[in-house]
Amino acid sequence: MPTKIFLQSTRLSSFKSSLFVEDVGEVKRKYEVTYNPTDWKYVERILPLSVVPEPKKKDNYTSGWKRQADNLQNRPYFIERTKNHMIPVYLKISQRGIRRETIVKKIQGDIWLLEKELRTFWSPKHQKL
Repeated sequence: MPTKIFLQSTRLSSFKSSLFVEDVGEVKRKYEVTYNPTDWKYVERILPLSVVPEPKKKDNYTSGWKRQADNLQNRPYFIERTKNHMIPVYLKISQRGIRRETIVKKIQGDIWLLEKELRTFWSPKHQKL
């Protein structure tokens, strides 16, 4: 009668259950805590920024992006920029891609005047058939 060999594949469930990991006990290494700002400037360079920095003022940007105007008083409406200095305009696609809506957020002031101006701007370009 031939001998049957069963191969059992084992799945290691965690890193510690690996065959190559050994407990080496407590590792004692000498380290020094520093509060010197000259030492920390190298660490702070690689840390992510907590806020988006203000963009540099230029006449025109290569991407076509435009800064928000400085004189915003006495305007009938105002659209506040996002924290990334972008205009909050979003495209919502629904009904399996058939219905498309453009959504403008963070509007302050006369929203009906903004709607009227947007319709007069877009209607010659995008007429419904």
